[in-house]
Amino acid sequence: MFCIKRAIGVALANHALNHADLSKISGISNTTISQIKNSGNPTLQTMQKLSGGLGITLGAFIGYGENGQ
Repeated sequence: MFCIKRAIGVALANHALNHADLSKISGISNTTISQIKNSGNPTLQTMQKLSGGLGITLGAFIGYGENGQ
């Protein structure tokens, strides 16, 4: 099962980033990233911005949030 909180956490760790870095490279505000982590309900567009900012495919980003990844 996909978990956005896990996906963001793994992405930050794998890319040696913090929330502010992710915000800057994705164009999504730090506040919005925190809200997404808490609500667990990002839009497809938001997930595309996050993965694009990280320089990875959306599929890879989703993989970060899967169990056992």
